[in-house]
Amino acid sequence: MSEINNSHGGSTTYYKLKIKDGVTFGDYDCECQDIIEALGMTWNEANNFKSIWRKAAARQGNAKANYDNGLRDAEKSVFAAQRELEITKRLVEKL
Repeated sequence: MSEINNSHGGSTTYYKLKIKDGVTFGDYDCECQDIIEALGMTWNEANNFKSIWRKAAARQGNAKANYDNGLRDAEKSVFAAQRELEITKRLVEKL
């Protein structure tokens, strides 16, 4: 059964995940934003990660409201990755 979630900019169930039998901690709850903050992701990295997260969550029946076939998230992921690549190249050139 698919769960449809409203998109309001805050924490929603499609950004939450129940980890079962995790390697280190066994069972625990995980949230997308916690991972982003713990890793200190850049804006582009975080948006790429969230796009991938939403697409994968939708495949498991935990989609946001009005979620389509995942094309928009795939496009957003490519855009954010391209921006991050351009920024990283500029930083490397300065070294």
